[in-house]
Amino acid sequence: MWAAPLLHWYAAYLITNLHLNIDIYSVGYGEQQALVSWWPLPVQWNNLNGHNWGYWTEWDELWYSQRLSQIRCGNNLGVPFTASEWRGKLRGASVARAIIKGIGTQSEKHFMKK
Repeated sequence: MWAAPLLHWYAAYLITNLHLNIDIYSVGYGEQQALVSWWPLPVQWNNLNGHNWGYWTEWDELWYSQRLSQIRCGNNLGVPFTASEWRGKLRGASVARAIIKGIGTQSEKHFMKK
Protein backbone atom coordinates (compact mmCIF):
# COMPACT_ATOMS: atom_id res chain seq x y z
CA MET A 1 0.00 0.00 0.00
CA TRP A 2 2.76 2.49 0.86
CA ALA A 3 5.36 1.27 -1.62
CA ALA A 4 4.14 3.18 -4.69
CA PRO A 5 3.68 6.58 -3.00
CA LEU A 6 7.02 6.24 -1.25
CA LEU A 7 8.71 5.22 -4.48
CA HIS A 8 7.21 8.21 -6.29
CA TRP A 9 8.21 10.55 -3.49
CA TYR A 10 11.75 9.16 -3.46
CA ALA A 11 12.09 9.48 -7.24
CA ALA A 12 10.85 13.06 -7.11
CA TYR A 13 13.22 13.84 -4.24
CA LEU A 14 16.13 12.51 -6.22
CA ILE A 15 15.15 14.44 -9.34
CA THR A 16 14.71 17.76 -7.52
CA ASN A 17 17.42 17.57 -4.89
CA LEU A 18 20.20 15.35 -6.15
CA HIS A 19 20.28 16.49 -9.78
CA LEU A 20 20.24 13.01 -11.20
CA ASN A 21 21.82 12.33 -14.52
CA ILE A 22 18.64 11.96 -16.56
CA ASP A 23 19.10 10.29 -19.92
CA ILE A 24 18.86 12.59 -22.90
CA TYR A 25 18.47 11.06 -26.34
CA SER A 26 19.26 12.47 -29.74
CA VAL A 27 16.56 11.75 -32.32
CA GLY A 28 16.41 12.55 -36.00
CA TYR A 29 18.99 12.69 -38.77
CA GLY A 30 21.54 15.23 -39.97
CA GLU A 31 20.54 18.80 -39.21
CA GLN A 32 17.03 17.67 -38.21
CA GLN A 33 18.01 16.38 -34.77
CA ALA A 34 16.54 17.10 -31.36
CA LEU A 35 17.48 16.20 -27.80
CA VAL A 36 14.66 14.57 -25.85
CA SER A 37 14.13 13.13 -22.37
CA TRP A 38 11.44 11.02 -20.69
CA TRP A 39 11.37 13.31 -17.67
CA PRO A 40 12.04 17.04 -17.26
CA LEU A 41 15.60 17.91 -16.40
CA PRO A 42 16.22 19.26 -12.88
CA VAL A 43 16.86 22.75 -14.22
CA GLN A 44 13.47 22.64 -15.96
CA TRP A 45 11.67 21.33 -12.88
CA ASN A 46 13.34 23.82 -10.54
CA ASN A 47 12.56 26.89 -12.66
CA LEU A 48 9.43 28.93 -12.11
CA ASN A 49 7.12 26.39 -13.65
CA GLY A 50 3.97 26.25 -11.57
CA HIS A 51 4.85 22.78 -10.27
CA ASN A 52 7.78 23.33 -7.93
CA TRP A 53 6.51 24.80 -4.67
CA GLY A 54 9.68 23.84 -2.81
CA TYR A 55 8.24 20.55 -1.62
CA TRP A 56 6.49 17.55 -3.17
CA THR A 57 2.73 18.11 -3.22
CA GLU A 58 -0.25 15.85 -3.89
CA TRP A 59 -0.57 17.57 -7.26
CA ASP A 60 3.07 16.70 -8.05
CA GLU A 61 2.35 13.09 -7.09
CA LEU A 62 -0.64 13.03 -9.42
CA TRP A 63 1.41 14.55 -12.25
CA TYR A 64 4.20 12.00 -11.70
CA SER A 65 1.74 9.07 -11.64
CA GLN A 66 0.02 10.27 -14.81
CA ARG A 67 3.33 10.73 -16.62
CA LEU A 68 4.45 7.25 -15.59
CA SER A 69 1.15 5.80 -16.86
CA GLN A 70 1.55 7.62 -20.18
CA ILE A 71 5.02 6.14 -20.63
CA ARG A 72 3.86 2.65 -19.71
CA CYS A 73 0.86 2.81 -22.07
CA GLY A 74 2.99 4.02 -24.95
CA ASN A 75 0.34 6.40 -26.22
CA ASN A 76 1.23 9.59 -28.08
CA LEU A 77 1.78 11.38 -24.75
CA GLY A 78 4.09 8.64 -23.47
CA VAL A 79 7.05 9.75 -25.55
CA PRO A 80 10.20 11.70 -24.68
CA PHE A 81 9.92 15.48 -25.07
CA THR A 82 12.33 18.23 -26.09
CA ALA A 83 13.35 20.95 -23.62
CA SER A 84 10.90 23.41 -25.17
CA GLU A 85 8.08 20.85 -24.99
CA TRP A 86 8.87 20.23 -21.31
CA ARG A 87 8.94 23.96 -20.66
CA GLY A 88 5.45 24.26 -22.15
CA LYS A 89 4.14 21.28 -20.18
CA LEU A 90 5.59 22.49 -16.87
CA ARG A 91 4.85 26.16 -17.33
CA GLY A 92 1.66 26.19 -15.28
CA ALA A 93 -0.82 29.02 -15.04
CA SER A 94 0.44 32.59 -15.14
CA VAL A 95 -1.12 33.23 -11.72
CA ALA A 96 0.82 30.33 -10.20
CA ARG A 97 4.06 31.56 -11.78
CA ALA A 98 3.43 35.08 -10.45
CA ILE A 99 2.78 33.75 -6.93
CA ILE A 100 5.93 31.62 -6.95
CA LYS A 101 8.01 34.51 -8.24
CA GLY A 102 6.54 36.86 -5.63
CA ILE A 103 7.23 34.43 -2.80
CA GLY A 104 10.83 34.04 -4.00
CA THR A 105 11.34 37.80 -4.30
CA GLN A 106 9.86 38.56 -0.88
CA SER A 107 11.81 35.72 0.75
CA GLU A 108 15.04 36.97 -0.75
CA LYS A 109 14.34 40.54 0.45
CA HIS A 110 13.50 39.29 3.94
CA PHE A 111 16.54 37.06 4.34
CA MET A 112 18.99 39.44 2.69
CA LYS A 113 18.22 42.26 5.13
CA LYS A 114 21.03 42.99 7.53
